[in-house]
Amino acid sequence: MQIRMDRQAILRKHDRPDCLFYIHEFVLRQQFGDEHVMADQYLQLLFNVSTIRVVPADVPLNPAGILLWELEKALPVAYSETDLTQVFVQDPGAIARTRLIFDRLAEVALDEEQSRRKLAEYVNSPREDLDDPGSHLA
Repeated sequence: MQIRMDRQAILRKHDRPDCLFYIHEFVLRQQFGDEHVMADQYLQLLFNVSTIRVVPADVPLNPAGILLWELEKALPVAYSETDLTQVFVQDPGAIARTRLIFDRLAEVALDEEQSRRKLAEYVNSPREDLDDPGSHLA
């Protein structure tokens, strides 16, 4: 947990790296904790992530996690993760393939403003059941 918090701290610094995150809408629909935990998670994405693009639920996607680091003074590094493997590569062919994947994501994902509106819908979704005696988000 401390490692995750340390990574998050890097993204909150004033000189943080420029990051673009693509998140499939199915991930937003995954229930972790109660509705208040989920609302907090959506708010974290909405306000603490540099750039986020939501891939709509109707777009099929490979479930593997893919990262691409492009640094000023080093070769790019691609990373792929499944439930069985974690792979780091610098092979030019793998980097080119990873860039193609991100180009495809850029084509199908909502733009930044649409993505923020979609996240706001998820933040507000617990409020829809107004007959529930529990607390609601304002």
